[in-house]
Amino acid sequence: MVYQWKAGSRIGTDPQKVGAELEKIPLKDASNVVAAARKSRGELHRCFEWDDAKAGEEYRKEQARLILRMLVTPEEREDDGEVVTTMVRAYESVRFATPSKESGEDEPDKNMTYVPLKEALSDPELRAQIMGRLDSTISEAQTTAENYSYLAPVLRKTATKLREAGATLRS
Repeated sequence: MVYQWKAGSRIGTDPQKVGAELEKIPLKDASNVVAAARKSRGELHRCFEWDDAKAGEEYRKEQARLILRMLVTPEEREDDGEVVTTMVRAYESVRFATPSKESGEDEPDKNMTYVPLKEALSDPELRAQIMGRLDSTISEAQTTAENYSYLAPVLRKTATKLREAGATLRS
């Protein structure tokens, strides 16, 4: 089998070697992968941070990102004369393109921040980022529906509807 990292991945190891190592592991759950990586010194081992202090700090950062992604607020709107309450994210992750002090070049990953949703939507550049992520999500769902349509024909219709939704978003 041929393995590649998904576009945008920041994993700096050889995906083919990692995939080959994973093929040899019973993938019951993530702890099996960690245990196998811990034992080996192969490519899979290199995917993990083994310094417990650094790993602990990174885990806390991931927990903070999870909190910011999961916190929602109720938003009321009128729909056909009825008041409908929708839960929306309180914060959005956005990227500010500012040059790095050291290199003078943009380092997008270092320029990520969370801003309140209403603030992000009121700024045209930040709104475009959010809409771009939505478009990517729709495209990914469309591709998944198309790829699995041989299993369930209804997924062809789903892919068509997703294609229409993406076109509507882009217009």
